[in-house]
Amino acid sequence: MSSYPRVALVTGANKGIGFAIARDLCRQFSGDVSIRALRDFLRKEYGGLDVLVNNAGIAFKSRVVNVSSTESLRALKNCSPKLQEKFRSETITEEELVGLMNKFVEDTKNGMHIKEGWPNTVYGVTKIGITVLSRIHARKLSEERRGDKILLNACCPGWVRTDMAGPRATKSPEEGAETPVYLALLPADAEGPHGEFVTEKKVEQCAPRAPYPTMSCTHVALVTGANKGIGFAITRDLCWQFSGEVLLTARDTSQGQTAMQQLQAQGLSPRFHQLDINHRQSIRTLRDFLHKEYGGPDLLVNNAGIAHMTMCSYAHVTLVTRANKGISFTITCDLCWQCSGDVLPLAQDEVLGRASMQQLQTEGISPCFHQLDIDTCRASLPCTTPCAWSTGPRCADQQHGYSLQD
Repeated sequence: MSSYPRVALVTGANKGIGFAIARDLCRQFSGDVSIRALRDFLRKEYGGLDVLVNNAGIAFKSRVVNVSSTESLRALKNCSPKLQEKFRSETITEEELVGLMNKFVEDTKNGMHIKEGWPNTVYGVTKIGITVLSRIHARKLSEERRGDKILLNACCPGWVRTDMAGPRATKSPEEGAETPVYLALLPADAEGPHGEFVTEKKVEQCAPRAPYPTMSCTHVALVTGANKGIGFAITRDLCWQFSGEVLLTARDTSQGQTAMQQLQAQGLSPRFHQLDINHRQSIRTLRDFLHKEYGGPDLLVNNAGIAHMTMCSYAHVTLVTRANKGISFTITCDLCWQCSGDVLPLAQDEVLGRASMQQLQTEGISPCFHQLDIDTCRASLPCTTPCAWSTGPRCADQQHGYSLQD
Protein backbone atom coordinates (compact mmCIF):
# COMPACT_ATOMS: atom_id res chain seq x y z
CA MET A 1 0.00 0.00 0.00
CA SER A 2 2.93 2.38 0.53
CA SER A 3 3.38 2.83 -3.27
CA TYR A 4 -0.21 3.95 -3.76
CA PRO A 5 -1.64 7.42 -3.17
CA ARG A 6 -4.25 7.62 -0.40
CA VAL A 7 -7.93 7.78 -1.34
CA ALA A 8 -11.19 8.49 0.47
CA LEU A 9 -14.47 7.25 -0.98
CA VAL A 10 -17.79 8.96 -0.23
CA THR A 11 -20.94 7.21 -1.41
CA GLY A 12 -24.24 8.99 -2.01
CA ALA A 13 -22.17 12.14 -2.55
CA ASN A 14 -24.00 13.88 -5.40
CA LYS A 15 -25.97 16.16 -3.04
CA GLY A 16 -26.83 16.99 0.57
CA ILE A 17 -24.71 15.63 3.42
CA GLY A 18 -22.67 13.32 1.19
CA PHE A 19 -21.72 16.23 -1.10
CA ALA A 20 -20.71 18.36 1.90
CA ILE A 21 -18.60 15.49 3.29
CA ALA A 22 -16.84 15.06 -0.06
CA ARG A 23 -16.12 18.79 -0.25
CA ASP A 24 -14.71 18.92 3.31
CA LEU A 25 -12.52 15.89 2.67
CA CYS A 26 -11.19 17.52 -0.50
CA ARG A 27 -10.05 20.39 1.69
CA GLN A 28 -8.67 18.34 4.60
CA PHE A 29 -7.73 14.84 3.41
CA SER A 30 -4.14 14.36 2.21
CA GLY A 31 -5.09 12.21 -0.76
CA ASP A 32 -7.66 11.83 -3.51
CA VAL A 33 -11.40 11.98 -2.81
CA SER A 34 -13.50 9.84 -5.13
CA ILE A 35 -17.24 9.88 -5.72
CA ARG A 36 -17.08 7.58 -8.74
CA ALA A 37 -18.56 4.11 -8.92
CA LEU A 38 -16.90 1.42 -6.84
CA ARG A 39 -15.32 -0.82 -9.46
CA ASP A 40 -11.98 -2.42 -10.23
CA PHE A 41 -10.77 1.16 -10.68
CA LEU A 42 -10.08 1.47 -6.94
CA ARG A 43 -7.82 -1.57 -6.77
CA LYS A 44 -6.10 -0.70 -10.04
CA GLU A 45 -5.42 2.94 -9.19
CA TYR A 46 -5.01 2.84 -5.41
CA GLY A 47 -4.70 -0.75 -4.28
CA GLY A 48 -7.69 -0.38 -1.92
CA LEU A 49 -9.17 2.25 0.38
CA ASP A 50 -7.80 4.30 3.23
CA VAL A 51 -11.05 5.99 4.25
CA LEU A 52 -14.66 5.11 3.46
CA VAL A 53 -17.45 7.46 4.50
CA ASN A 54 -20.48 5.30 3.80
CA ASN A 55 -23.52 7.49 3.25
CA ALA A 56 -25.41 5.00 1.09
CA GLY A 57 -24.43 1.42 1.86
CA ILE A 58 -22.32 -0.76 4.15
CA ALA A 59 -18.68 -1.81 3.67
CA PHE A 60 -15.48 -1.49 5.64
CA LYS A 61 -11.75 -0.91 5.49
CA SER A 62 -9.33 1.47 7.29
CA ARG A 63 -11.42 4.46 8.54
CA VAL A 64 -15.11 3.72 8.04
CA VAL A 65 -18.01 6.05 8.83
CA ASN A 66 -21.57 4.80 8.40
CA VAL A 67 -24.07 7.65 8.40
CA SER A 68 -27.03 6.59 10.53
CA SER A 69 -29.42 8.63 12.66
CA THR A 70 -30.56 9.10 16.25
CA GLU A 71 -33.89 7.85 14.90
CA SER A 72 -32.32 4.39 15.28
CA LEU A 73 -32.20 4.92 19.05
CA ARG A 74 -35.79 6.17 19.20
CA ALA A 75 -37.05 3.34 17.00
CA LEU A 76 -35.20 0.76 19.08
CA LYS A 77 -36.80 2.12 22.25
CA ASN A 78 -40.21 1.56 20.64
CA CYS A 79 -39.45 -2.07 19.75
CA SER A 80 -40.76 -4.85 21.94
CA PRO A 81 -38.46 -6.01 24.78
CA LYS A 82 -37.79 -9.22 22.84
CA LEU A 83 -36.64 -7.35 19.74
CA GLN A 84 -34.59 -4.93 21.82
CA GLU A 85 -32.79 -7.84 23.45
CA LYS A 86 -31.89 -9.26 20.03
CA PHE A 87 -30.65 -5.97 18.61
CA ARG A 88 -28.66 -5.16 21.76
CA SER A 89 -26.98 -8.56 21.96
CA GLU A 90 -23.17 -8.36 22.05
CA THR A 91 -23.00 -11.58 20.02
CA ILE A 92 -25.54 -10.78 17.30
CA THR A 93 -24.25 -11.87 13.87
CA GLU A 94 -24.70 -10.29 10.47
CA GLU A 95 -26.87 -13.22 9.42
CA GLU A 96 -29.12 -12.77 12.46
CA LEU A 97 -29.44 -9.05 11.74
CA VAL A 98 -30.37 -9.71 8.11
CA GLY A 99 -32.98 -12.17 9.36
CA LEU A 100 -34.48 -9.50 11.62
CA MET A 101 -34.56 -6.95 8.80
CA ASN A 102 -36.24 -9.46 6.48
CA LYS A 103 -38.78 -10.26 9.17
CA PHE A 104 -39.64 -6.58 9.51
CA VAL A 105 -40.21 -6.36 5.75
CA GLU A 106 -42.47 -9.42 5.75
CA ASP A 107 -44.36 -8.34 8.88
CA THR A 108 -44.93 -4.92 7.33
CA LYS A 109 -46.16 -6.41 4.04
CA ASN A 110 -48.61 -8.55 6.00
CA GLY A 111 -49.77 -5.67 8.18
CA MET A 112 -48.46 -7.48 11.28
CA HIS A 113 -45.46 -5.35 12.24
CA ILE A 114 -47.11 -3.58 15.18
CA LYS A 115 -48.42 -6.86 16.58
CA GLU A 116 -44.96 -8.39 16.18
CA GLY A 117 -43.38 -5.65 18.26
CA TRP A 118 -41.95 -3.36 15.58
CA PRO A 119 -42.20 0.45 15.67
CA ASN A 120 -44.29 2.05 12.95
CA THR A 121 -41.35 3.67 11.15
CA VAL A 122 -39.52 2.17 8.18
CA TYR A 123 -36.85 4.86 8.33
CA GLY A 124 -36.16 4.21 12.01
CA VAL A 125 -35.84 0.45 11.55
CA THR A 126 -33.45 0.82 8.60
CA LYS A 127 -31.28 3.06 10.78
CA ILE A 128 -31.35 0.42 13.53
CA GLY A 129 -29.94 -1.94 10.93
CA ILE A 130 -27.12 0.43 9.97
CA THR A 131 -26.19 1.18 13.58
CA VAL A 132 -26.20 -2.47 14.68
CA LEU A 133 -24.39 -3.65 11.53
CA SER A 134 -21.68 -1.08 12.22
CA ARG A 135 -21.20 -2.58 15.67
CA ILE A 136 -21.06 -6.12 14.20
CA HIS A 137 -18.41 -5.14 11.64
CA ALA A 138 -16.39 -3.29 14.27
CA ARG A 139 -16.44 -6.36 16.50
CA LYS A 140 -15.24 -8.56 13.64
CA LEU A 141 -12.44 -6.14 12.85
CA SER A 142 -11.32 -6.19 16.47
CA GLU A 143 -11.31 -9.99 16.45
CA GLU A 144 -9.68 -10.54 13.05
CA ARG A 145 -7.56 -7.46 12.31
CA ARG A 146 -6.80 -5.81 15.62
CA GLY A 147 -3.29 -4.89 14.57
CA ASP A 148 -4.44 -2.94 11.53
CA LYS A 149 -5.88 -0.12 13.67
CA ILE A 150 -9.02 0.03 11.59
CA LEU A 151 -11.71 2.21 13.19
CA LEU A 152 -15.37 1.83 12.21
CA ASN A 153 -18.21 3.89 13.65
CA ALA A 154 -21.78 4.94 12.96
CA CYS A 155 -22.86 8.52 13.44
CA CYS A 156 -25.76 10.93 13.22
CA PRO A 157 -25.19 14.17 11.28
CA GLY A 158 -28.13 15.85 13.02
CA TRP A 159 -31.24 17.46 11.57
CA VAL A 160 -29.91 18.70 8.24
CA ARG A 161 -31.59 20.70 5.49
CA THR A 162 -31.79 17.96 2.87
CA ASP A 163 -34.50 16.85 0.44
CA MET A 164 -35.91 14.56 3.14
CA ALA A 165 -35.72 16.87 6.17
CA GLY A 166 -36.79 20.00 4.32
CA PRO A 167 -35.88 23.67 4.75
CA ARG A 168 -36.87 23.94 8.43
CA ALA A 169 -34.04 21.70 9.62
CA THR A 170 -31.57 23.42 11.95
CA LYS A 171 -28.29 22.39 10.30
CA SER A 172 -26.79 23.16 6.92
CA PRO A 173 -25.23 20.25 5.00
CA GLU A 174 -21.83 21.69 5.91
CA GLU A 175 -22.68 21.53 9.61
CA GLY A 176 -24.09 18.03 9.19
CA ALA A 177 -20.81 16.91 7.64
CA GLU A 178 -18.75 17.87 10.70
CA THR A 179 -19.14 14.64 12.70
CA PRO A 180 -18.69 12.25 9.73
CA VAL A 181 -15.57 14.14 8.61
CA TYR A 182 -14.24 14.16 12.18
CA LEU A 183 -14.51 10.36 12.30
CA ALA A 184 -13.06 9.96 8.81
CA LEU A 185 -9.97 11.98 9.75
CA LEU A 186 -9.17 10.32 13.07
CA PRO A 187 -5.36 10.27 13.48
CA ALA A 188 -3.43 7.22 12.35
CA ASP A 189 -2.44 6.41 15.94
CA ALA A 190 -5.98 6.82 17.34
CA GLU A 191 -7.33 3.83 19.25
CA GLY A 192 -10.94 4.99 19.26
CA PRO A 193 -13.75 5.54 19.03
CA HIS A 194 -14.45 2.17 17.45
CA GLY A 195 -17.78 0.37 17.14
CA GLU A 196 -19.58 3.36 18.61
CA PHE A 197 -22.51 5.59 17.71
CA VAL A 198 -21.33 9.21 17.60
CA THR A 199 -23.33 12.44 17.65
CA GLU A 200 -21.83 15.96 17.71
CA LYS A 201 -18.36 14.35 17.82
CA LYS A 202 -19.25 12.57 21.08
CA VAL A 203 -19.99 8.90 21.75
CA GLU A 204 -23.67 8.31 22.46
CA GLN A 205 -23.82 6.16 25.59
CA CYS A 206 -27.34 4.92 24.81
CA ALA A 207 -26.38 3.23 21.54
CA PRO A 208 -27.79 -0.29 21.01
CA ARG A 209 -25.80 -2.71 23.12
CA ALA A 210 -26.32 -5.05 26.06
CA PRO A 211 -27.08 -5.11 28.88
CA TYR A 212 -30.27 -3.16 28.45
CA PRO A 213 -30.75 -0.92 31.51
CA THR A 214 -33.98 -0.81 33.46
CA MET A 215 -34.04 2.98 33.26
CA SER A 216 -33.28 4.66 29.95
CA CYS A 217 -30.43 7.19 29.82
CA THR A 218 -32.26 8.91 26.98
CA HIS A 219 -33.49 12.45 27.53
CA VAL A 220 -37.22 12.94 27.12
CA ALA A 221 -39.36 15.90 26.11
CA LEU A 222 -43.05 15.93 27.10
CA VAL A 223 -45.70 17.85 25.13
CA THR A 224 -49.24 18.08 26.51
CA GLY A 225 -52.25 18.72 24.29
CA ALA A 226 -50.18 17.37 21.41
CA ASN A 227 -52.74 15.65 19.22
CA LYS A 228 -53.46 18.72 17.06
CA GLY A 229 -52.68 22.35 16.38
CA ILE A 230 -49.68 23.99 18.02
CA GLY A 231 -49.04 21.03 20.31
CA PHE A 232 -48.83 18.71 17.30
CA ALA A 233 -46.49 21.10 15.47
CA ILE A 234 -44.25 21.42 18.54
CA THR A 235 -44.09 17.62 18.85
CA ARG A 236 -43.15 17.26 15.20
CA ASP A 237 -40.36 19.84 15.41
CA LEU A 238 -39.02 18.33 18.63
CA CYS A 239 -38.89 14.90 16.97
CA TRP A 240 -36.52 16.42 14.43
CA GLN A 241 -34.46 18.61 16.75
CA PHE A 242 -34.51 17.25 20.32
CA SER A 243 -31.62 14.90 21.18
CA GLY A 244 -33.80 12.38 22.96
CA GLU A 245 -37.28 10.91 22.90
CA VAL A 246 -40.45 12.94 22.48
CA LEU A 247 -43.57 11.96 24.41
CA LEU A 248 -46.84 13.02 22.79
CA THR A 249 -49.73 13.22 25.26
CA ALA A 250 -53.42 13.80 24.74
CA ARG A 251 -56.62 13.49 26.75
CA ASP A 252 -58.28 11.25 24.14
CA THR A 253 -56.31 8.05 23.55
CA SER A 254 -57.69 7.48 20.05
CA GLN A 255 -56.86 11.02 18.90
CA GLY A 256 -53.41 10.82 20.48
CA GLN A 257 -52.58 7.54 18.74
CA THR A 258 -53.84 8.94 15.44
CA ALA A 259 -51.51 11.93 15.84
CA MET A 260 -48.62 9.60 16.66
CA GLN A 261 -49.30 7.56 13.51
CA GLN A 262 -49.33 10.73 11.42
CA LEU A 263 -45.86 11.60 12.69
CA GLN A 264 -44.63 8.04 12.19
CA ALA A 265 -45.77 8.27 8.57
CA GLN A 266 -43.28 11.17 8.26
CA GLY A 267 -40.44 8.96 9.50
CA LEU A 268 -40.59 10.22 13.10
CA SER A 269 -40.80 8.12 16.26
CA PRO A 270 -42.68 9.85 19.08
CA ARG A 271 -44.10 7.86 21.97
CA PHE A 272 -47.68 8.30 23.13
CA HIS A 273 -49.10 8.40 26.64
CA GLN A 274 -52.61 9.33 27.69
CA LEU A 275 -52.89 12.38 29.93
CA ASP A 276 -55.89 14.30 31.22
CA ILE A 277 -54.52 17.20 33.25
CA ASN A 278 -57.88 17.66 34.96
CA HIS A 279 -57.65 14.24 36.60
CA ARG A 280 -55.24 13.55 39.43
CA GLN A 281 -54.89 9.81 38.74
CA SER A 282 -54.06 10.40 35.07
CA ILE A 283 -51.27 12.77 36.12
CA ARG A 284 -49.96 10.30 38.69
CA THR A 285 -49.90 7.51 36.11
CA LEU A 286 -47.85 9.61 33.72
CA ARG A 287 -45.58 10.73 36.56
CA ASP A 288 -44.82 7.14 37.52
CA PHE A 289 -44.20 6.19 33.90
CA LEU A 290 -41.73 9.06 33.42
CA HIS A 291 -39.78 8.23 36.55
CA LYS A 292 -39.64 4.53 35.77
CA GLU A 293 -38.57 4.99 32.13
CA TYR A 294 -36.44 8.13 32.27
CA GLY A 295 -36.02 9.28 35.87
CA GLY A 296 -38.24 12.27 35.07
CA PRO A 297 -38.74 14.59 32.09
CA ASP A 298 -36.00 16.88 30.78
CA LEU A 299 -38.24 19.26 28.85
CA LEU A 300 -41.93 20.05 29.35
CA VAL A 301 -44.09 21.99 26.92
CA ASN A 302 -47.50 22.30 28.55
CA ASN A 303 -49.94 23.13 25.76
CA ALA A 304 -53.10 21.67 27.32
CA GLY A 305 -56.03 24.00 28.00
CA ILE A 306 -57.78 23.52 31.36
CA ALA A 307 -60.62 25.06 33.33
CA HIS A 308 -59.65 27.71 35.88
CA MET A 309 -60.75 26.45 39.27
CA THR A 310 -61.71 29.79 40.79
CA MET A 311 -62.83 31.89 37.83
CA CYS A 312 -65.01 29.07 36.46
CA SER A 313 -63.97 30.10 32.95
CA TYR A 314 -61.57 28.57 30.45
CA ALA A 315 -57.98 29.68 30.39
CA HIS A 316 -55.12 28.49 28.17
CA VAL A 317 -51.54 28.62 29.34
CA THR A 318 -48.42 27.08 27.84
CA LEU A 319 -45.46 26.34 30.13
CA VAL A 320 -41.94 25.79 28.78
CA THR A 321 -39.20 24.55 31.11
CA ARG A 322 -35.52 25.51 30.73
CA ALA A 323 -36.72 28.34 28.53
CA ASN A 324 -33.65 30.55 28.85
CA LYS A 325 -31.59 28.88 26.10
CA GLY A 326 -31.43 26.41 23.24
CA ILE A 327 -34.45 24.78 21.70
CA SER A 328 -36.65 25.69 24.67
CA PHE A 329 -35.90 29.39 24.08
CA THR A 330 -36.79 28.98 20.40
CA ILE A 331 -40.04 27.24 21.32
CA THR A 332 -40.90 30.06 23.73
CA CYS A 333 -40.33 32.66 21.03
CA ASP A 334 -42.46 30.78 18.48
CA LEU A 335 -45.26 30.19 20.99
CA CYS A 336 -45.40 33.86 21.93
CA TRP A 337 -46.16 34.68 18.32
CA GLN A 338 -48.52 31.79 17.59
CA CYS A 339 -50.23 30.64 20.79
CA SER A 340 -53.73 31.96 21.46
CA GLY A 341 -53.14 32.16 25.20
CA ASP A 342 -50.51 32.96 27.81
CA VAL A 343 -46.96 31.63 27.55
CA LEU A 344 -45.13 31.08 30.85
CA PRO A 345 -41.38 30.43 30.33
CA LEU A 346 -39.60 28.80 33.28
CA ALA A 347 -35.90 28.68 34.10
CA GLN A 348 -33.83 27.42 37.01
CA ASP A 349 -31.57 30.48 37.16
CA GLU A 350 -33.70 33.60 37.64
CA VAL A 351 -31.01 35.99 36.38
CA LEU A 352 -30.43 34.02 33.19
CA GLY A 353 -34.16 33.53 32.77
CA ARG A 354 -34.95 37.24 32.99
CA ALA A 355 -32.02 38.06 30.70
CA SER A 356 -33.43 35.75 28.03
CA MET A 357 -36.88 37.33 28.45
CA GLN A 358 -35.30 40.73 27.81
CA GLN A 359 -34.04 39.36 24.50
CA LEU A 360 -37.62 38.49 23.59
CA GLN A 361 -38.83 41.91 24.65
CA THR A 362 -36.52 43.51 22.09
CA GLU A 363 -38.58 41.65 19.47
CA GLY A 364 -41.83 42.99 20.85
CA ILE A 365 -42.63 39.87 22.87
CA SER A 366 -43.48 40.11 26.57
CA PRO A 367 -43.94 36.66 28.14
CA CYS A 368 -44.45 36.39 31.90
CA PHE A 369 -41.31 34.69 33.25
CA HIS A 370 -41.25 32.61 36.42
CA GLN A 371 -38.41 30.87 38.20
CA LEU A 372 -38.55 27.06 38.52
CA ASP A 373 -35.81 24.90 40.03
CA ILE A 374 -36.47 21.49 38.49
CA ASP A 375 -33.90 19.80 40.74
CA THR A 376 -35.62 20.67 43.99
CA CYS A 377 -39.05 21.44 42.54
CA ARG A 378 -39.35 24.49 44.78
CA ALA A 379 -41.48 26.75 42.65
CA SER A 380 -44.18 29.17 43.58
CA LEU A 381 -46.25 29.73 40.47
CA PRO A 382 -48.68 32.65 40.42
CA CYS A 383 -52.06 31.76 41.89
CA THR A 384 -53.66 32.96 38.66
CA THR A 385 -51.95 30.14 36.79
CA PRO A 386 -54.50 27.31 36.56
CA CYS A 387 -52.08 24.40 36.50
CA ALA A 388 -48.54 23.99 37.79
CA TRP A 389 -46.32 21.35 36.22
CA SER A 390 -42.98 20.40 37.66
CA THR A 391 -40.20 18.05 36.66
CA GLY A 392 -38.28 17.53 39.90
CA PRO A 393 -38.34 14.56 42.25
CA ARG A 394 -40.60 16.06 44.94
CA CYS A 395 -44.28 16.92 45.27
CA ALA A 396 -45.60 20.34 44.32
CA ASP A 397 -49.36 20.23 44.78
CA GLN A 398 -50.65 23.65 43.77
CA GLN A 399 -53.81 25.46 44.83
CA HIS A 400 -55.36 25.47 41.38
CA GLY A 401 -54.18 22.23 39.83
CA TYR A 402 -51.88 19.26 40.02
CA SER A 403 -48.27 18.59 39.06
CA LEU A 404 -46.38 15.65 37.65
CA GLN A 405 -45.05 15.10 41.15
CA ASP A 406 -48.48 15.27 42.85
